[in-house]
Amino acid sequence: MAVKKAKKEAAAGNGGSEGKSMSKADAFDAAKATGSVSAGKFEAVIDEFVLQKPDEKGESARIKYKIASEGDDQGQTVTQWYKLFNADESPARGLEFLKKDLAILGYDDVKYSDLTEVFDEIAEAHTGVVITVKHNEGFVNCYLQGLCEDSDIIEAFLEKFPY
Repeated sequence: MAVKKAKKEAAAGNGGSEGKSMSKADAFDAAKATGSVSAGKFEAVIDEFVLQKPDEKGESARIKYKIASEGDDQGQTVTQWYKLFNADESPARGLEFLKKDLAILGYDDVKYSDLTEVFDEIAEAHTGVVITVKHNEGFVNCYLQGLCEDSDIIEAFLEKFPY
């Protein structure tokens, strides 16, 4: 019963004491595990977009979204990966998906040499997007669906969680 009360108070933002900050124990107990975003369609902002350094598996890009839609998932992050090149530097299927998603974001003809600059530009703008999150055999997958233009949800989220 005490655990339920602590969770309820932590969710209310008072950690069990009016006017005081949440204790470490309450904060830990109230935190959701990473990757626990519910399956569904969300409005989100692009939080990070990076070209990974090549490793023994190849080269990838990743985009991290922060959920803006109201509800239990608001503020949580979910990551989408694009495998661009295999370990032998041959093109991987993720190239096609990245090019499609860049076009959705308004970047139809990006050159490889410009990727880091374009990724930085997109991330710094905290672009509002619609994403779909799916769960499959223990994995959380995320897919870009489109832009959120003139969204009250994105606007309110950026006011509540400014960068």
